[in-house]
Amino acid sequence: MDLTLASSSLYQRKIAYEEIQEACDAANASLHLILFQKLDFGEMSAVEKFHGADVAIIDLSIQEQQNSLLYLLGVRESFGMKQNILLFNEYSTEGALQLRLSCSNYSLISYRVNENKQCIVTEPNVINMLNNGNIIQSSETKILLHTKLTKILQEIEIQTKAHMKEKFLSDLRKARDDHTGDKLREALHNLRKRLDDPNLMSIETAYNMFLSFREIQDYDAMIKLFTDLQSVPHLKLTSNATLLYFYAFALNRRNLEGDREKAIKFITMALEQTDGHVPDIVCLCGRIYKDKFVESGYSDVDSLKNAIKWYRKGFEVQPNEYAGINLATLLVIDGANFAASEELQRIGMVLSNLIGRKGSLTSLQDYWDVATFFEISVLAENYSKAIQASECMFKLKPPNWYLKSTIGNIRLINRFRKKPEDSERSPEEHIFNFWMEYFIDATEEEISILMKNQFK
Repeated sequence: MDLTLASSSLYQRKIAYEEIQEACDAANASLHLILFQKLDFGEMSAVEKFHGADVAIIDLSIQEQQNSLLYLLGVRESFGMKQNILLFNEYSTEGALQLRLSCSNYSLISYRVNENKQCIVTEPNVINMLNNGNIIQSSETKILLHTKLTKILQEIEIQTKAHMKEKFLSDLRKARDDHTGDKLREALHNLRKRLDDPNLMSIETAYNMFLSFREIQDYDAMIKLFTDLQSVPHLKLTSNATLLYFYAFALNRRNLEGDREKAIKFITMALEQTDGHVPDIVCLCGRIYKDKFVESGYSDVDSLKNAIKWYRKGFEVQPNEYAGINLATLLVIDGANFAASEELQRIGMVLSNLIGRKGSLTSLQDYWDVATFFEISVLAENYSKAIQASECMFKLKPPNWYLKSTIGNIRLINRFRKKPEDSERSPEEHIFNFWMEYFIDATEEEISILMKNQFK
């Protein structure tokens, strides 16, 4: 907007500029005035500001500047910058008509300062004249220019935020698809920096960031992300049950001094705040106590009982594969026998039905579905089915930590369900043991040493 060139519309343009300032303040947007002369000359800083602005408000009130401004607008749009608002001071009905015809692809806002010194939006009005045909005149609305602009800016802000989030999620998916190892870790941490922009942060973007960090087992990054979210209380993201689950999950896996106690504290707090228990959070509590039992050298019976209690509660709240297989495993460890326990048999039937609904074993693409089928087959000592599941697990090429979790459960089962040394093993069981050896070798060394001794 030119606020220096003396013309009949200069006074009205200055008032319109005040309206623009008011609209930007209302929309919490920063306003930068670019002089036409500098932009037309191609001064670097002026051109960069014009092309880089989230929204360009272009005043076409001065006829001599219209061609240059419309050319510059076209260049800006060629860079993908589509958020543009065109203004025109309608002191001449003829000029407004000609400009509307030239800019028919754009939303042109015309304005006029009335006798009360109010900057009013005007609209074209077609009047039918018997002798002269249709004549287009303008009529004043009751809408102030800053009111109109504020609404448009707020709508653009919503659209811009949505686009930014879509772009971020697309880049996150691409990073996971294109990279592995250290390159993936580096890419994820670079994407994490983009979330410092409050326009990007939301439940959806935070969830996908947590999920990505979990896949590479970067628990420090997950905990840091949650802590950073806590420092922005007005977003209220840390009260979300799913994000809280990721935080407690990371604390349990990192397992520094006090981490698990803090995780249980947050889980308890989350369960108190929700009307109904969230199965994932309830089961995570079971997982923490299960880990404490294992790391005690299997001597912490209280933790075993607590783990069973929480997994059972999770399975009751919503029967699901994760709660069911862990509950069944811990019940066997606690002395239950699959052939004699009604609870174990019921869990087995529910799990088989849940997995069966997802399709045949060979068609399953989710590792955890196949792993659940594998574990329930081992619990039932149905080794022919366990072998089928092993082959499917191999084809899915899961991350090592997926295998560690599954092998950890099998390790527990075999530790507490020892067979007599002189008992004969079926051919299927020997093949099953081969698969176990293979999976053990695929995981890290310390797990391998522990497990190989067990399956000799």
